[in-house]
Amino acid sequence: MTQATTHAPLTWRILLGYALPALPVAALSIPLGVLLQNYYGEDLGLGLSAVAIALFIARLCIFVVDPLVGWLSDHVAFPLIPGRRRPWILLGTLFAMVAVWQLLLPSSPPPLWQFTLWATLAYIGIEFIEVPHSAWTPDLAKSYNDRSLLNTFRTGGIILGTLISFMLIAIFPTVAEQISALGIGLAIGFPLCVSLGLSLTPDRAPDPPPANSLRQSWTTALRNGPFWRLALAYGVNALANVLPPTLLLTFVRYNLGLEDNTVGSILFVYFVAAMLGTPFWFWVSRRVGKHRAWCIAMLTACPIFAFAPVLPAGEAGFYGFLVISFLTGLTLGADLTLPQSIQADVVDLDELRAGRSRAGSFYAYWSMTTALAVATGGLVGPLLIKGFGFVESAPVQTQSALWAIAGGYALLPIVLKIIAISLSWRFPITATKQAQIQRILTTRRGRLPHAL
Repeated sequence: MTQATTHAPLTWRILLGYALPALPVAALSIPLGVLLQNYYGEDLGLGLSAVAIALFIARLCIFVVDPLVGWLSDHVAFPLIPGRRRPWILLGTLFAMVAVWQLLLPSSPPPLWQFTLWATLAYIGIEFIEVPHSAWTPDLAKSYNDRSLLNTFRTGGIILGTLISFMLIAIFPTVAEQISALGIGLAIGFPLCVSLGLSLTPDRAPDPPPANSLRQSWTTALRNGPFWRLALAYGVNALANVLPPTLLLTFVRYNLGLEDNTVGSILFVYFVAAMLGTPFWFWVSRRVGKHRAWCIAMLTACPIFAFAPVLPAGEAGFYGFLVISFLTGLTLGADLTLPQSIQADVVDLDELRAGRSRAGSFYAYWSMTTALAVATGGLVGPLLIKGFGFVESAPVQTQSALWAIAGGYALLPIVLKIIAISLSWRFPITATKQAQIQRILTTRRGRLPHAL
């Protein structure tokens, strides 16, 4: 595929540097999304529903933080730290480190209000890292396929960080020991990966803010149809993706009758498959387009997930679940890579219309629309199963509760993925359209395009 654009080549230094900060963020997301709810809710006695609500409240901070950090990373220089994206990622790392210490390595179990406070700080830290880091994509890569390559490496960082987390989880038999091991690993890995990654990735000075830039970015975002179509599809798919990890430990404990330590093995297989599958989806996207490749991946996962509710308890269910985890894991790389790359093309459309790049603000709006889905998924799962008779810490659950767990884990996500596919299949910004936009932007900047 030939595209007309002008940009610096993506060197191995840039690809590696861009991937590294994703490792500790992914590793922190595992305890937040998988372990802490059951550990603090059931094992420490704060209440499963209470902890779910606390995490929902913590995630709502995104709606305040994201517009701010997006605008800051586009327009505000930080004293003593050069760059457009780099300073805010460093600040987010500081927030995340404090949250790691308090949530994963506490001197004593915190009360619910303190748990909510530290979980909120953890999500603030993640957003101060994630929004500028994602907004680096259109800064570093200008062509349709280069953006997918860049995000393929970022996905590799996400999966590698996740695999390291689950290797630690597999080593230790209890959830308490697993959380402590993750805390120690993150205390070492966060500053190491972020500092090395930022030193390898080129950054430039922020653009000076025009008058009313925050309000104007909202106005143009509201008129950007492809942005909202993509954000809605990704948000629905994010809801589909967050329900399984939210209910995973519950599904393993009660539906499959397995010990908690099997979760590490299951998820390790899932993410190994994701690592293997990610390059394949990059290859598919080069041939059929990013949005079509993403739809094919989601469609592939649906019939596989449908087998989870009928798995038997015991050893047979465990091995069957490993097969399902491996096959669905092969599709995960498309979810992590391709929408982020498509979003960079949407940012081009905004720059074409607005006359300046506001990638930080647009990735902030993207994060806000999907955060609502993620927060909702973390709340819906526990409330759904409780409404069907689930009793926390009970040795045996009713049949209706078991079907609710299985349905929330597998069947509801299938319905949501089908909705996301219907929204994405005819996405309007194709490789040809994106190349046309880039030619106009390149000419506007006073540079002549050349064919790759």
